[in-house]
Amino acid sequence: MMLGVSPCGAWASTPTAAPATNYSATPPSGPLPVRQDVTLSLIRLHPAATTGALECGAVAQTREWVDGHRDSLTDYDSAQRWVLSTAHYYGQKALLGFQVANRSYAGTLTFNATLSPQALTDPATRLRFAPEPTILVACWLWIGGRPAA
Repeated sequence: MMLGVSPCGAWASTPTAAPATNYSATPPSGPLPVRQDVTLSLIRLHPAATTGALECGAVAQTREWVDGHRDSLTDYDSAQRWVLSTAHYYGQKALLGFQVANRSYAGTLTFNATLSPQALTDPATRLRFAPEPTILVACWLWIGGRPAA
């Protein structure tokens, strides 16, 4: 499951929704708070599943990069490669846990992160992403300590 968000505001999504992004015309000057609410409705989980989680991370990139990569985030390895590992490096990753009861879970989890000025800087040019930095949030579902397929 993958989601997107922009510095202009967050939008809610369901696990089956395609990623989307919004764009901002001016690069932020300091740390940028990011919030993503994710509503889950999981039923008929494996009887041994007692816990679950969303692993979420946020990265800043150019609009072109996000447009070129978001459709390739189709499995955990690609989400880890393009978003989650970079988010971990900058401290913009979280594991949002929940308890499974009666083989199901329904609820909303909230991912909060603050993108540092370093995370909003293009490592190739050492300049702020401009004129349109785009924030990509990816969340991957975990059940029973394993990434869901």
